[in-house]
Amino acid sequence: LEQLSAEEFNLAYNNWKKAYDIAPAADGQRPSHYSDGRNLLKVKYKRAKDEAEKKEIAAKILELYDQQAQCYENEAFLMGRKAFDMFYMPEYGYREETYEAFKKALEVGEKDSEYILLEPMAQILVYFYKSKKIDQAETQKAYTQLEEIADYNIGNNDRFGQYYESSKARMASHFKEIEDEVFDCAYFKKKLVPEYEANKDSLEIIKYVYVKLRQQGCDSTETKMVEIRTAYETLAAKINIEREKMRRDSNACYDASQLQQEGEYSRALARYEECLETATDAEARAQVYYSIASIKLYRQNNAGGAVSAA
Repeated sequence: LEQLSAEEFNLAYNNWKKAYDIAPAADGQRPSHYSDGRNLLKVKYKRAKDEAEKKEIAAKILELYDQQAQCYENEAFLMGRKAFDMFYMPEYGYREETYEAFKKALEVGEKDSEYILLEPMAQILVYFYKSKKIDQAETQKAYTQLEEIADYNIGNNDRFGQYYESSKARMASHFKEIEDEVFDCAYFKKKLVPEYEANKDSLEIIKYVYVKLRQQGCDSTETKMVEIRTAYETLAAKINIEREKMRRDSNACYDASQLQQEGEYSRALARYEECLETATDAEARAQVYYSIASIKLYRQNNAGGAVSAA
């Protein structure tokens, strides 16, 4: 339709309008009478320059959704498409009417609501919450409904499941701006514990999950929280040991100083000799010679006493 010339479009539109004016519901068997009208009006809306005219056309598009829903089945689909169109019309956008349209669409559509509703509804929720048009409880309830719709279809909708998954990711991206204020510990545990379970070898993720849950009010003495903290401490200790070993294996100078502190004097002397092979800085070499001399002096002074630590 958008490719039609002005003359061709006017002919098509006038023919439809004439038929619609005579019999709005056609013969009661053709819902396309309404969908054709909406498609024509959407083109007319895009081409209109006058704001008053655009507002009038927008209202008529929405009216055709309501009329079709009264005459034919599939109210959930129609109310969803109506809300979707409203969101992208400047005449409605982030207004109360649009929010109510989405609420109705989700109410009648329930888990069969289309994936295209998820992202714009999340955007409206963020705007309304930040503008104090809705409170925490209402925001939480509405967003939970969106998540339930998405999760159900991701798991059960073979045809469009991937679209629900993509839409859920986008709506979550928008909602992230306010989720800390809206949701409590229980919500974030449901969201983040699976992430922890799937990434027990990632120190960064485990730390993020624990810190985030604590920030959201989760009790540090609760069983799962203790488990996550223990997992972090255990993994951190393991990683630190591995890093220390790598450092000592690759750095003879550092390893020698550690061995000296541990009382492993013979091994320390051997590593200091290795250190001298690579150390070029005069001050560093002087420190190594001093350490070697200190070990030898210590061993000499203790040669007649207790068993040498070496």
